[in-house]
Amino acid sequence: MTLRMVRLLDASREESRRQVSEIARTIDVLTEQQDLLEQLLEEQAALRRLATLVAKGVAPSEILARAAEEIARILRIDVGLVIRFDADATTTVVAAFGTASVRSVDDGVAAVVRRTGRPARIGDDAVGAPIVVGDRLWGVAVAMGQPPAGTGLPADAEQRLAHLADLIATAVSNADARAQLTASRARVVTAADDARRTLERELHDGIQHKLVSLALVLRTAAAAAPPALPELRSQLSEVEVSLAGIIDELREMTRGIHPAVLSEGGLQAALKVLARRSAVPVELGVRIDRRVPERVEVAAYYVVSEALVNAGQANASVVRVDADASGGFLRISVEHDGVGGAGPERGSGLITLEDRVGAVGGEIRMTTPPQRGTSIQVALPILEGPEQLRP
Repeated sequence: MTLRMVRLLDASREESRRQVSEIARTIDVLTEQQDLLEQLLEEQAALRRLATLVAKGVAPSEILARAAEEIARILRIDVGLVIRFDADATTTVVAAFGTASVRSVDDGVAAVVRRTGRPARIGDDAVGAPIVVGDRLWGVAVAMGQPPAGTGLPADAEQRLAHLADLIATAVSNADARAQLTASRARVVTAADDARRTLERELHDGIQHKLVSLALVLRTAAAAAPPALPELRSQLSEVEVSLAGIIDELREMTRGIHPAVLSEGGLQAALKVLARRSAVPVELGVRIDRRVPERVEVAAYYVVSEALVNAGQANASVVRVDADASGGFLRISVEHDGVGGAGPERGSGLITLEDRVGAVGGEIRMTTPPQRGTSIQVALPILEGPEQLRP
């Protein structure tokens, strides 16, 4: 009886040890699966954050900086990099997160990705995934540094990094498309402005000059007409008056083609002229203490000009025009209290404003609810070169 109990106790202890061991293994598996799930959720959250920035059209520099940070975060490593491959076989780090040195990156994983066009890993401290824009190897997303103590880079680090690289490629592609569209708009608008300027000069120096000369000839002829021919003198005077009216109309039309006051006096003077000519009273506030680039002045002038025409058609009683040049932007605001409801979709003259503003890298926002007037807000960058900002 005693021996049987001992055997039962031994068997019970063995079963208990087996169950404890099984429970421990289950806990390990669950812990591993929980870690994988947390990593997956973290990766998906990072992808959503980047995708949201791409969808919003955020500046590429901001997207790339966030991408470098997300690279380091999702792989739990020191450094995240976005590297561009340049045409002269050099590389440029366009975004970086972390403080570790990146001096060896050109000779390491980035060089392998550039040579093969495929994801690459070097040991447990560097991994890279190609950034492909269209059919062009644009650059590489790199994670490098020391993972947490006792761990290495995940086995699927290349795949996870590739997901981020795809989003980076989309952001770069969108930026390229936006730059090409802006350049195309700029070429069209510049060509139109040059044509208007040429036409204005030809009208002023050619036809208008000839008409003025003809008016002087008529005046001389009327003065020299014999007293015995009063009807001839009267007819010549009538022709002279009609010709003077034609010259005035031509001058007005010429100003509409390309405003000379803009070239001679700058935007502040041109806006004052527009305000005086407006069919609707204008409250003008201008804070521009210097000349801005000509292409920006022209864009701003036509925005205000078209907005004032719209205000007259909307039966507005007053228009408020504000212009401010500060912080690297010329900001234009035009608001009126007319009937509203105007806009590009209705085929009005406002349809050209988006192209004109976009051609100089600016942004336009228009609100025009029916019976509540129209508000046009425009931001035009006035810095030249690579330091140009986005609104």
